[in-house]
Amino acid sequence: MSLKTIEGSEELFPCDSVIIAVSQVPQSNIVATSPTLETKYGLLVTDEKGHTTKKGVFACGDVVDGAKTVINAVAAAKIVTESMDEYCQILPTK
Repeated sequence: MSLKTIEGSEELFPCDSVIIAVSQVPQSNIVATSPTLETKYGLLVTDEKGHTTKKGVFACGDVVDGAKTVINAVAAAKIVTESMDEYCQILPTK
């Protein structure tokens, strides 16, 4: 299977901020500047849908469960992206 770009399918989404994180452990500077972002044993604490202890911040994969397989991370990402979409649907529009 190969990745294909579909010309004209790109979209821009207005947002206040975006954090792209690819790692196996929480970045200490993010955790240190977010006192409501709880960690346990060096991993981010989330509920079963990926909500962290800071409202509007989600996490999954190695940063939550520790080093596992890509399959585990992808399965968790499917659940968390649905949770993120649900969260965004209830946000008030400007």
